[in-house]
Amino acid sequence: MCNDCLSTTCIDLYVSPCDEGIDIGIPAPETGDYTIYLDFNGSSKVLSIQGTEDDNFILPNVMIAPAIYGIKIYNETNELVNDTCYKAHTKLALGVGNNLNPNPSVGAKKIIVVDVDGDSFTNSFFGLHNIIEIVTSNQAYLIDVDFTQSGSTITWVNGNLFYNGQTILAQS
Repeated sequence: MCNDCLSTTCIDLYVSPCDEGIDIGIPAPETGDYTIYLDFNGSSKVLSIQGTEDDNFILPNVMIAPAIYGIKIYNETNELVNDTCYKAHTKLALGVGNNLNPNPSVGAKKIIVVDVDGDSFTNSFFGLHNIIEIVTSNQAYLIDVDFTQSGSTITWVNGNLFYNGQTILAQS
């Protein structure tokens, strides 16, 4: 089995204790059995999973957050898929993280790290949920009082600003 990667790709994964699995955003090139190696802190976990062509690999919920994992995916003939290794940065998501069915689905929460400076912020989680409250810096803000939501975009109405690297907890 080849351990050399032609390239390494960094990915962000949101890990939630409420998710049934973790969608790693990497599609299977063909239907078949795959072996996935998760490297974390010098140790490896080996997973055997079934992949379906063009569908993303869904791992069991075995990762912790925040952490950095190495991921290698091998097909049935022990060839490294896409000749690529992955460096996965896991981030904690509460309630729903990977657009898999949350359990419970009501009151889904997610911790989001803001990547923009300004009075509005767009995140796919917002588009999938009607946000009722955002908590940032231990302060709670309410919809239509402190911010408005238009699809996947939240805009402050009270003069507050998002800043790059800010962590917010959004609750639907």
